[in-house]
Amino acid sequence: MTRFIQDGALVSFPFKRKARAHVLLYLVNLFDPGTTYTEQEVNDILRPVWSDFAYLRRELVNYGYLERNSSSGIYRLSDLTPQRAKTVFEPEAPEWERVWLASYLSGNAERFILNI
Repeated sequence: MTRFIQDGALVSFPFKRKARAHVLLYLVNLFDPGTTYTEQEVNDILRPVWSDFAYLRRELVNYGYLERNSSSGIYRLSDLTPQRAKTVFEPEAPEWERVWLASYLSGNAERFILNI
């Protein structure tokens, strides 16, 4: 349980982008590596977490965690950890993002508990 998530749902969305990255990484846990999702399936996964599930979906794409095929509308977790060096996201991404996410995407890491 955190100040942002209780019982699996967001109680508030972080204003500070560094905390936002932590929450978005938690949301990555809701998706399985290598699985494709329709937009409706992504919405159905995110809807119980936050009423503005479309915003969460866009943020996951903007942060590079989810990829969307523009021609088919199919979503999937990115195969690779997003490159943050010299981008606006570099100071926001937690240091553990690269290590945990790479392991999770390759199927070698467990889901984690958000602890912020």
